[in-house]
Amino acid sequence: MTNGAFAASVTLAWKPNVDPVDGYKVYIGTNSGVYYASNVVVGATNVSNTHSNLPLNRYYFAATAFRNALESEFSVEVSLEFAPKAPAYLPVRIRGSKVKTSGKVIFR
Repeated sequence: MTNGAFAASVTLAWKPNVDPVDGYKVYIGTNSGVYYASNVVVGATNVSNTHSNLPLNRYYFAATAFRNALESEFSVEVSLEFAPKAPAYLPVRIRGSKVKTSGKVIFR
């Protein structure tokens, strides 16, 4: 998993299906059990998929296996939340009746 300032990416991996399949579909959504897109992974031995440039949010993933026109039920759902990285420091401006300066708050 990587996480940039405004977007993130995740690679999902799974064990291959024991029955013969033509490939897998990896579904993604922002609500549990409600998926808005799928990536098709062709080939029974291809068992990973990367989703890139995802806006920071919580995402839910599930996968299916398919063979010809038949598709399995959804796998167990997994979820992951991408949040912004905290900066090493935050700029702070301190003002008061006798104080006019600026500084930094450093998190350690």
